Amino acid sequence: SRANQMEELRSLLNTELLSNSEQVNAVLTRLLEINNKMALATNQQAEDQYNLAFDLVVGLLVIATALTLLFAWLLTRSITVPISQALDAAEEIAEGNLTRPIKVDGNDEAGRLLAAMTKMQDKLRDTLQRIAGS
Repeated sequence: SRANQMEELRSLLNTELLSNSEQVNAVLTRLLEINNKMALATNQQAEDQYNLAFDLVVGLLVIATALTLLFAWLLTRSITVPISQALDAAEEIAEGNLTRPIKVDGNDEAGRLLAAMTKMQDKLRDTLQRIAGS
C-alpha cells in the first residue's frame, strides 16, 4: 500500500505530469516567439515612423530656408532697385540733364524719394526756362 502509493505517484509524475509540462512548455515557447515577433514588428514600425517624421522635418526646414532666402532677396531687391534708380536720376540731374524722365513706382520711402526728385527736376527745369526767358 505505501509502496503502491509511491509507485502510483512516480508513475503519475513520470507520465501524465511530464506530458502536461511538455505541453505547457511548448505553449509558453510559442507565446514567447509570438511576443518577440510582435516586439520586433512594433520596433520596426516605430523606427519607420521616426524616419518619416525626421525626413518630413528636414524637408520642411529646407523649404523654409529656401523661402526665407527668396523673401530676403525680394525684400533687398525692392529696396536697392528704387534707390539705384534714385541715384541714377540724381547723377543725371547733377550732370545737368533735366530731360530724363524719372519713373516712380510705389508709395514707400524709395518711391517718395523718386517723386521728390521728379518734382525737383521739374522745378529746376522751370527755373532754368524762366532764367533763359528773361
